[in-house]
Amino acid sequence: MKATIIICALALLAACKKSNSDAPAPLRATINDKQVKVTHIQTNPDIHYNNRTLLSISGSIDGDDKKKLSVTMAYQDFDEGESIDLGTGGGGGFITYDDGAGNTYGAGEGYSFSGGTITLTLNDRAKRKIEGTFSGVLVQSILNLNVSVNDGHFSTSY
Repeated sequence: MKATIIICALALLAACKKSNSDAPAPLRATINDKQVKVTHIQTNPDIHYNNRTLLSISGSIDGDDKKKLSVTMAYQDFDEGESIDLGTGGGGGFITYDDGAGNTYGAGEGYSFSGGTITLTLNDRAKRKIEGTFSGVLVQSILNLNVSVNDGHFSTSY
């Protein structure tokens, strides 16, 4: 009888276990109205730039290591619910996209006529976990081209 109860309990736990495939992707976005699959995610904390400490989350797009998407922010300067305005040029954040053909698009300091936001929905410094959303118009200044990035989301530990 005891063995039956244990087996039933284990079966119930196994049935309730959440699959990893149900977990949200650590980095995702829509680029020019196309949902892209971001893989090979890398998280790099403590990058020093312009008297700020930045966190970068980047990955390859659609399995192509030449195509990359990156979200970088001054994660220690912002709390949950705060947004980083990428149009002000204050160095608080960047979004960059490499299209695989040698063109890098960006929004943030150094990218004229770009704009966007990064909003933190979780910034747990004790557990080193960060989540948020991002969107913007990224520019390639030399060729005067732009791409739109929408529905961006990140969720990672650092």
